[in-house]
Amino acid sequence: MTTPTALKPSAHHLLAEEGFARVVHLVQRDNDGVEEAFAVRIVDEALNFVAAATRATGRHLRPSKPVDLGWHALILHTAMYRELCTEGGSACAAPPEA
Repeated sequence: MTTPTALKPSAHHLLAEEGFARVVHLVQRDNDGVEEAFAVRIVDEALNFVAAATRATGRHLRPSKPVDLGWHALILHTAMYRELCTEGGSACAAPPEA
């Protein structure tokens, strides 16, 4: 018997469709072998991570390796990333070691 798990809501809505597609494309371009469906999941989880990071004042959050790929793709879209962080209520610059 399996235990049902709750589905986590998508964070896709945090970016305009065009911006989301650009970040997905960057994840695929910079990471050989990443299929589009997986890149979409990576970017969605990266958006969830950024949303959590903007609310976690005083705590150091670190993404998983796949989510880190999406986070860095978001950071490379500087204006979009800054707006995302501002909407979350906090600055969320990448730490120097990231």
